[in-house]
Amino acid sequence: MDVKKALETLLQNQAIVINDKTFQPTLINKIHLSTGEEQYWIRSDDSVWLSIDPGSEEVIMLEDIDEELEASDDSVSYAGEDYEFSYEADGKVMDEDGEQIDMVEFREYESLRGDTLRLTEYEVAADIVQSAIGWTITEDDLQEV
Repeated sequence: MDVKKALETLLQNQAIVINDKTFQPTLINKIHLSTGEEQYWIRSDDSVWLSIDPGSEEVIMLEDIDEELEASDDSVSYAGEDYEFSYEADGKVMDEDGEQIDMVEFREYESLRGDTLRLTEYEVAADIVQSAIGWTITEDDLQEV
């Protein structure tokens, strides 16, 4: 299943299959980045969520981490692995009705294996910092239910 079809399905609150597991969306936020790009952050019932960039067709599946991580000198260590800085962005978090509900800044770090560690700071929601670990999903991993 291609990324655009998967995104369309999810935006209709319908499930898709990712790596043989059903992903049912429960919360959809559209992120308007300050660069003009858009991403969709789509959560399921558990602590797993998708970050989908329809422009680049990049899909990252992320899982929330309970501990708060901090970067030092453009690197972060987690679970015995080092992650190096790779990307930074900020923007507005929009709800399903197109209303702005928060401002967000996030930084991504990558391990040598290609895993992504994302540190996200929500500004309006009392400066909540969220840590998540993730990996890139390919079109081969996406299937219809």
